[in-house]
Amino acid sequence: SIECNGGQSCYGLTIDAPNDNELFNFDCTYGTHGCFATTINCPSNADCNIDCSSMYGCHSITVNCPSNTKFQCNAICDGYESCQNAKFHGKGLISECIGPRSCVAALLPIPPSNETLTLNCSQWDSCAATNIRCPSNANCEISCYGSYACLDTNITWSSTNGTYNTSVTCSSKSACSGF
Repeated sequence: SIECNGGQSCYGLTIDAPNDNELFNFDCTYGTHGCFATTINCPSNADCNIDCSSMYGCHSITVNCPSNTKFQCNAICDGYESCQNAKFHGKGLISECIGPRSCVAALLPIPPSNETLTLNCSQWDSCAATNIRCPSNANCEISCYGSYACLDTNITWSSTNGTYNTSVTCSSKSACSGF
């Protein structure tokens, strides 16, 4: 585990998982801009969990998810602009973009093909202009509850998703405008 829990404590660093075969937990939950513009290289052969709960915590972060497709990165973005402009490369899941502007203009990870994607965008602008990719062989459920939560969001539906439920729920002022 690595914790970056102070203001700008890991700002602009490149952090490599210490062991390529062990679970890696990255915690950026306290301190403004704690992990701003940080690059995280997850282990190749283990899962990688990323918690971005602080204000601007993982803004402009780059996450290189595990290269072995049996493993994935998982992230929670629930602080103000916590994962804005974040880039997740590889397979993984983000289940919560629940802070205001938490995932604006982010590139979310590619979900595992057989695992349901349930994404909650529950604050204003939380997933605005975000690139969301649905799984190819599972349900894709996106909830846009905050004002402008999914404004101009780009959702990539799988071309093989014919027998699975794909749904977007829009329940606030202009929650889904522009997509």
